[in-house]
Amino acid sequence: MQLRHDAIAGESYVIRSSSLAKELFFTAAASVGTAAGTFLVTRYLAMNMGPTGFGEICLSNRIFALLAPLVGGTLGSAVCRYAAQSNRPEGILWASLLMAGVVNSAAFILFSAFGERMAAAYLGTHVSAQLLVATVIAVQAFCLFSIAHGYLRARELIHVANAMQFVSGAVLPVAVALMAINIQPHKIVLALAACHLITALPAIALVLRRSAWMEIRSSAIALFQYTAPRIPGTFMQAGLFSIGIFFATGRLGLEEVSYLAIGLSVFRLVEVASSAAGLVGLPRISRLAGTPDGKARIDEVLTCLLGIGLHAGVFLTVRGIIWKNLLIQTWVGEGFLGAAPALGVLSLGVTPYLLFVFLAPVLDSTSERPINAINSGVSLGLVYLLLQFSSGLDLNRICMATVGGLTCLSLLTIGSALAMMKPRLADLLVPQGLAINAVLAGSTAIFSGFNPSLGAVLAVESLLFAVLVLSLSRFKRPWTLLVGEHLVAARA
Repeated sequence: MQLRHDAIAGESYVIRSSSLAKELFFTAAASVGTAAGTFLVTRYLAMNMGPTGFGEICLSNRIFALLAPLVGGTLGSAVCRYAAQSNRPEGILWASLLMAGVVNSAAFILFSAFGERMAAAYLGTHVSAQLLVATVIAVQAFCLFSIAHGYLRARELIHVANAMQFVSGAVLPVAVALMAINIQPHKIVLALAACHLITALPAIALVLRRSAWMEIRSSAIALFQYTAPRIPGTFMQAGLFSIGIFFATGRLGLEEVSYLAIGLSVFRLVEVASSAAGLVGLPRISRLAGTPDGKARIDEVLTCLLGIGLHAGVFLTVRGIIWKNLLIQTWVGEGFLGAAPALGVLSLGVTPYLLFVFLAPVLDSTSERPINAINSGVSLGLVYLLLQFSSGLDLNRICMATVGGLTCLSLLTIGSALAMMKPRLADLLVPQGLAINAVLAGSTAIFSGFNPSLGAVLAVESLLFAVLVLSLSRFKRPWTLLVGEHLVAARA
């Protein structure tokens, strides 16, 4: 596979961050829109399907989280990385589709024959064959979507990728949920799978008009070498959020298990809402990694991501603790207010998880080694030990163990990044950011005493976050501009 190594000289590029700023803005808007769509779909289904029907949807989601990394869910980031570097990206796409076809076909046959037994062993409860088959199809549809989405981003078709993400993740699922009246859960899962296929297949078809058969073999080897070591890592990342439910299913009541699942959903929202940095940065950092002065530029980007992740994470953590009751009421209704204490404890893991979400694409872009997979395995092992040898296991201890695992994952990720790169730690503005966050947290605590409405909370918290950003900007030029200066230079 022929790779592109573009020499970047400071005077050879006119740095214009406006284009990158637009891409970051629209990507963030698409991510937030997708998170909002997930919120609306979850709330509507929880309110209208009842405990039994919604419980089957939750079981499907857990099976999906298990299967996605095993049957090609990691191909999306691999396609994005290598298609961004290759002069013949169509070969990358062909190879990824062939690999996905082989793996998904084998998975479909395997789970059609033994899926019910495997699901019962994993979940500790019976899963109908219809729901299982529908979930496997949903995983296959997501695999195709991730390949198409990663390829579009690698080729800098950002607006097309954003539209594809928003339509498949927000517009179509909301339409499905609104029409899901007296419909069996497995049919809803199939309809949600169709949302991914409707957007992915046209995008793939347009690209495949240009074939590149000669590139398939070398591309397939590169993709396999990149994805194979990372499959266990993605599985173990999912395990960080499912191992607590596994222990809770065997030792706690069904009500507490549902509370834990609701609390853990906050991390999915954080991941979706903060994915813009990784989606935009992954292909460009991949290009920078192959340039003469790329390391210095990546060091600067890492500094910015650490600073943004730290201060934004602290801000969100405090709000998760203070507004936990309001979040639960808005998310799934007053009937699940018992989940508020779990959400308050799990909010402590938002900052470390946000740092991991920001830094993981940097490590994947700059190293062939599966660093994130190794770190995830160590963190999952820690959570298992904490839960296995905990006396008097209850919901609070399960939440604390999950937070401990996420903190371990974040520290290992930061340590791996520092071992490879040299960010300017003084530019993280840790004392200033913590001081400003403390003042803003006090303001939020006082404001919460007035029992404000959801609209008032959103308005005030948006204002306080703007104050945080503007206050930090007085100490240093906005980090987003620094990221722009270096990532725009990667647009060869």
